[in-house]
Amino acid sequence: MARMPEPHKASLKKSLLAELKCALDQRPDLRVVKAADGAIDNWTFLHNEVPDGVEVVDFFHAAEHLNDAIAAAYGVGTVESRRKFADLRHVLLEDPEGVTKVIRALTYLRNKHPGKTDVAKELAYFRKRRDRMRYAELREQVCRSAPASRRLHARRSSPSG
Repeated sequence: MARMPEPHKASLKKSLLAELKCALDQRPDLRVVKAADGAIDNWTFLHNEVPDGVEVVDFFHAAEHLNDAIAAAYGVGTVESRRKFADLRHVLLEDPEGVTKVIRALTYLRNKHPGKTDVAKELAYFRKRRDRMRYAELREQVCRSAPASRRLHARRSSPSG
């Protein structure tokens, strides 16, 4: 559904809350997972207005910020940049300590390249949102609480399964 731009996305938020209420009225057993990019306005709304649930920065946006930091340090599109990004992206997604390890790696890069302000900017992004970037833990929680038939389908659908 397309919408005209509006300040603070008031209509979108109202519509989202109505849809969520309807879904939870029909299926109160559903778990709420609040996923958004890093925008403060989104998180203020999700945290204060939406029923309790897990909060997670969507992985695509987190990976974009990671790529920006790596590219700032090693150069856009270089072999080293692509390799380092792929390694850290995997760590962020799969390792239970992923965001901590990414922050450590970005801290190292910031110190190694003090003139690269984009590295420091992206490091701050990860530090501020670290509690919402526990991807391996979230996957474990979702898989553990999902019915066995859905877990089996998720494993069969995954690239490695």
